[in-house]
Amino acid sequence: MVRFDTAFLRSRLAWRIFLLFVICALVPIAVTSGLSWLHLRSVLRAQQQDVLQDRAKNFGLAMFQRLEEAESLVRVFRRSDATPLATLARSDEVLPFVAAAALVRADGTTEWARGEPRVLPVPAGRALEHVRAGHTWLDAQRVSGSTQVWLVSRLTPDDAPLLFVAIDPAYLLGNPADLPFQTRVAIASADRQPIYQVESPERRANAAAGTEGTLAEYSWELLLKPHFATESWIVTATAPLDLATGAAELRAVFPLMLLAIVLLVLWLSASQIRRSLVPLQQLVGATRRIASREFDARVELRSGDEFEQLADSFNTMSDSLREQFDALEALSEIDRLILGTPELESIIDRLLVLVRGVTGCTCASVTLVDRDDPAFGRVYSSDPSPSRRRAVRRVELDGTSRACEQGAMLELGTGAAVAAHLATLAAGGARFAWVQPVSASGRHVAILALGYTEAPAADHPQRRFARDFADRLAVALSNLEREERLYVQAHYDSLTRLPNRQLLKDRLATELAHAQRTGEQLAVLYVDLDNFKRVNDTLGHDAGDGLLAVVAERLNSAVKRTDTVARLGG
Repeated sequence: MVRFDTAFLRSRLAWRIFLLFVICALVPIAVTSGLSWLHLRSVLRAQQQDVLQDRAKNFGLAMFQRLEEAESLVRVFRRSDATPLATLARSDEVLPFVAAAALVRADGTTEWARGEPRVLPVPAGRALEHVRAGHTWLDAQRVSGSTQVWLVSRLTPDDAPLLFVAIDPAYLLGNPADLPFQTRVAIASADRQPIYQVESPERRANAAAGTEGTLAEYSWELLLKPHFATESWIVTATAPLDLATGAAELRAVFPLMLLAIVLLVLWLSASQIRRSLVPLQQLVGATRRIASREFDARVELRSGDEFEQLADSFNTMSDSLREQFDALEALSEIDRLILGTPELESIIDRLLVLVRGVTGCTCASVTLVDRDDPAFGRVYSSDPSPSRRRAVRRVELDGTSRACEQGAMLELGTGAAVAAHLATLAAGGARFAWVQPVSASGRHVAILALGYTEAPAADHPQRRFARDFADRLAVALSNLEREERLYVQAHYDSLTRLPNRQLLKDRLATELAHAQRTGEQLAVLYVDLDNFKRVNDTLGHDAGDGLLAVVAERLNSAVKRTDTVARLGG
């Protein structure tokens, strides 16, 4: 006897796989059953459409035949009786279909022979011509929620009054018991205005009980214009769609098929889940440890399938995540230093320490290119000794400092063969150096160099990390340069390079405070250039600017270094 172990269903993944197996098995059956049901439904609906077409057509023809009979009896009656009102009043047996009748004379007076007085239809246009020609006009009036069908004709001779005859709906529609089983017939005008509706007793009972179910219908057009000069009527037959037979066939086969498939799926899913669940549990546990920043978590699997490959990839990912998190933390710390510390040397000192910790290099250095003379630079270096930085040295830069933008790996020589800005790395024991230029404002502003005792692998992430640290250093240098440029723009005149009005006010306030505190005297001399406008007008503004620059230089050279010469104008 086959026994199923249900212990595997304690896992959510096991349940998911099990349900996936079940769904994959049941969906084809459900789709096939659904398509079969739809096909059976369409066939049954088509068959019932044919039946309803015959019912609507037969009902419409029977109703048209009754209209013709009524019109024939009215025509015979109007020609054989000179006193129609008296005869209509006592002609229940001769004209049983008459529900009401009236004469409208030429002077507009109306005489009722049968039924209650009501609103009469008024023939006009083509309908009036049809009546005058001796034919009968038919009109369906709907007043206060009820419909009345009228036959309108003219008595003999031609100038006789108009005869209005209302047809009894019971005569026109026939006996509802004679309708086919569960059938409802609705008559409407061409513009879909309801006229009459009749239904079989069984259908009326189902409608009252609310058990009509799905309905099928068919509409047939009853042409009345050629005979009665009125618009067509739409005869619509509806009946419940009988799907019980097809449903019974599906119910007989579907349960047994479903049971067999569920048993097969249960056995297959149980065996497959047992083989897959253990490796997945190990991977889940390792993933949770990584989520807790335990990047030393390892997964050891020797299954010989994709799970083993997944475990190896997971271990590689763990190592990569540890390196990336370390780099992100280091970069974040540098960002905080850039935002909070205006001192470049403090930023460089901390950057060198962090670079060594993230990239695993033996030592590192940063060379700042001299802004005024790019052939020289200042080297800041860091070695494995904690919190110790070598003395800053000014060196001459050679061609090795012009490495490509993406960086380059250089092998360090010995002695004089080592570039001056890389000498500190060689002294620290490095035999290879990754050189990463730092660019800002379209020019090389620094060089970041990482020293290694052994050449790192080609896919080592030191290239990416070096570029990240170089970008941070570029941001720091750009910030300092921008702040210096903004200070100069805000406090110095751009033409004469002399302090402007703002800086003069600051220095004057400082000197006044010093003079008051020490009791010394302070002199302020205001110098103006006479006829300066004449220079601009005769020689041009360039000459005037040159004159201002010469005057500023001469005044600056004539005072002490502690004195201030400023330009107040713009």
